[in-house]
Amino acid sequence: MDPRPRPFYLSIRFRLTVWYTTLLAIVIIAVGIGLLILVGRQLRADVDARLLRTAGRIQPEVNIQFMQGPKGSFTLSVPPLNPITSPGQVVQIIFPDGSIATGSQGSTDQPLPAAPLNDQNRHIAYRTADFAGTSVRTLTYPLIGDQSGILVGAIVVAESIKPVDRTLHLLERLLMLSAPIGLVVAAIGGWLLAGRALRPIDRITATAASIASGTSATPSLTARLDVPDTGDELARLASTFNRMLDRLEEAFDAQRRFVADASHELRTPLTAIRGNIDVLVRQASSGGIEREDLSDAMDDLRRESARMSRLIEDLLTLARTDTLPATVDRRTAVRLDAVAEDALRTASSLTMGQRLRLLRADPATVVADRDQITELLLILLDNAIRHTPTGGEIMVSVETAGTNARLIVRDTGEGIAPEHLPHVFERFYRAGLARDRASGGTGLGLAIAQSIVRLHGGEIAVSSSPGAGTAFSVSLPLQKVLAGVAPP
Repeated sequence: MDPRPRPFYLSIRFRLTVWYTTLLAIVIIAVGIGLLILVGRQLRADVDARLLRTAGRIQPEVNIQFMQGPKGSFTLSVPPLNPITSPGQVVQIIFPDGSIATGSQGSTDQPLPAAPLNDQNRHIAYRTADFAGTSVRTLTYPLIGDQSGILVGAIVVAESIKPVDRTLHLLERLLMLSAPIGLVVAAIGGWLLAGRALRPIDRITATAASIASGTSATPSLTARLDVPDTGDELARLASTFNRMLDRLEEAFDAQRRFVADASHELRTPLTAIRGNIDVLVRQASSGGIEREDLSDAMDDLRRESARMSRLIEDLLTLARTDTLPATVDRRTAVRLDAVAEDALRTASSLTMGQRLRLLRADPATVVADRDQITELLLILLDNAIRHTPTGGEIMVSVETAGTNARLIVRDTGEGIAPEHLPHVFERFYRAGLARDRASGGTGLGLAIAQSIVRLHGGEIAVSSSPGAGTAFSVSLPLQKVLAGVAPP
């Protein structure tokens, strides 16, 4: 692990804060623009509504009398405007040609920017234009003669929209000022919250680093994380990490025991071989070797070398079953009852007064590697023979139960004490003096059997009691025989 600290901008915490702040900035900008548009539209709509209300109040009071001539004569001036309902408004009444007939108090001689008037354009119209150096909003309200239906003029109401622009400008400045402050506060809060949320990950990283950098693996693997009582993803991650450490600790302990046991098992035959060779060398250097001594030494060498060879072969078999799931390519439809019969014939040559018997042989077909299944049966039979006294009986059964095939090897031997049963499949484990290396075993047979069963997706179990014999039960999934493939 690199001890140098990583730049903060490469951390998940920094990236989360940046993404959160960026997303928030986009939201604030979008909301700000939308707010400005909506407020502007609403304020202008309010201005238009006030203009229309003012024109509507004035129109019934306008008395238009027609005289001989092109223009009517207004006998009524514009009534005073209410400063509350019509703030800052001015009114002019104009003729169709645009000339001013009369106006409200405060209006000038300059015509307001009204919409064009003609017989084809008799609709209420709004305009926004500059008037006397100020941006105004105007309403042109056409006047139609009651009897003649002729366009005789119009009411023009104007109101400055400078307050609207000022309000929008103030709102824009407020948004531009508050948005950066809000983003800074949000970024700081996001940084702190992200750090708090990711703190369990920092603890996991620190624990993993202490395990990786520890000089001794044993104390490092005993470290565990505190699982927060939150039930969230980080709590599950901490719990999963602790379970992983449990498995690693178990695997490390098993590997350490395996290395120690393998070293011990190999040391014994090597010591015996070296001792016999030293004796032969001393006798040869002293002038001669007795024939009887040479024969005994050779027997010891042969026996110990054979034992060491069996141990190495078993270790290689275990290594293959642990790391080589490629036996799928060698699997075919296999009849377990036929394999059991063949294994019994082979094991009969190993017996020393024990009786072998096939109790039950149900037709059971599995998809498996026939050689490995045969090896599995021979391991169980050899184990039963070595721990069954002369005159005892070893029985094999092949049964079907639902979707599984069961292979049972039962003996009438000395049995296994209950405290040893959970460990019989461990490598180099021997259940007491009755199952020591003097019986000829390496302590790896049952471990190999378990590996073969697991490689085929099955299960193996043992039941035993002292003086009542032992029964090993193997369960393998049944498979239908494929069309055109006959079980061997």
